[in-house]
Amino acid sequence: MPHSQCLITCLYRSGLTFTCIREGIYAEGFPLFLNWYPKTADVILPEDGEIAFTSRVELAECTAHMMIRGGFKNKTVLLTAGETITAKELVSVINETTGRRVEIRFVSPEEFVRESALHDEGGKTEVFFEVLASLWKAAAHGELRVTDGLMREILGRDPMTPRDAVRQLLVEDKDHTWHQKYALR
Repeated sequence: MPHSQCLITCLYRSGLTFTCIREGIYAEGFPLFLNWYPKTADVILPEDGEIAFTSRVELAECTAHMMIRGGFKNKTVLLTAGETITAKELVSVINETTGRRVEIRFVSPEEFVRESALHDEGGKTEVFFEVLASLWKAAAHGELRVTDGLMREILGRDPMTPRDAVRQLLVEDKDHTWHQKYALR
């Protein structure tokens, strides 16, 4: 049984009242997924696939509405943007929004791990990049493209698309980063 399913089963058996909220991957974290830094001109990845990147601001707003509204007792819900985006599309948004000329190329998972760890500005390890390679493999197999309409229903409007969320982040700060340098802090 997957870990998350085991946790939910334990919650049901405990008799506690709960709501499990599964969230789309944070749009704010797109630089981490691409291993993109403001000076990066060449993004390398092992694979590409669709990801339901979702705005954290809207996730927080939606969660607050859920708490006020109620009606989710002992349920598991999924909150995501209504659309997905690929790595190629993310690079296009970076270029369109910031005027950069970032290129993307795909290499073997082994080369991705080795080259990324060797040249990472933040000093992240090969283990980090092995995990990231597995996430891109999951994306390539469609495991991160799941969307759900609940967020739209609760907000009473369409959530931001991943493209718009990333564009907004880059308009606010063309050098937007997300914990890429954590290893050096």
